[in-house]
Amino acid sequence: MLGWRTLVPSALLVLLASLALARSNDPPAGRTGAPAVGTYSFEPNCTAGGCHVGVPNNGSGEITIRVPAEYLPGEAYEIMVTLASTSTQNRSTRRWGFELVAIRTDTGKSAGVLSSPDLRIVAGIQPFAGRTYISHNRATFKQGEPTPVQWTFTWTAPSEEAGTVAFYASGNAANGSGSSSGDFIYTGTATSFMTGTPVEAASWGAIKRRFGVR
Repeated sequence: MLGWRTLVPSALLVLLASLALARSNDPPAGRTGAPAVGTYSFEPNCTAGGCHVGVPNNGSGEITIRVPAEYLPGEAYEIMVTLASTSTQNRSTRRWGFELVAIRTDTGKSAGVLSSPDLRIVAGIQPFAGRTYISHNRATFKQGEPTPVQWTFTWTAPSEEAGTVAFYASGNAANGSGSSSGDFIYTGTATSFMTGTPVEAASWGAIKRRFGVR
């Protein structure tokens, strides 16, 4: 008969494996490594809370974010996140995942709208309320694919003046073992600067009213 001392470690192992599998489907919001801005505190990365064990950016790889160097208010842009790593290249079970946030550099709140028909989009909760995150989900994490892997989605710039927007992302090159060890976490950032305000179309009638022409 198995004693209590044997059952507890076994149960813990099952629980940890279940948590690791759940994270591959729905990573928790607020794990991009964004710095403290305004009233927002430093945001942890994928190693927080025991999700994954290791030191970020310690493996042979990187995560990069392709954003427009400049943006026009209200315009839509394609954003590409690329995750590369050779640290797990010998594992056929390797998995890839990411999470990203776009924030105003003056307030720390989310800037613009992140959208995708396939990726997971979720609102942050305290202490990161006011932010929106985009990440892989059950259908869009990459499994067994060679390095590098990519995800693309749409970012619609803020319609009002927002200044500089910073994008922060955390990526996981996991070995697919079902545990929190043996994975490699990478963080990256990119910035986009507001270039101007779009010119609104005006009718001849509106122009005459503006200048008092009858």
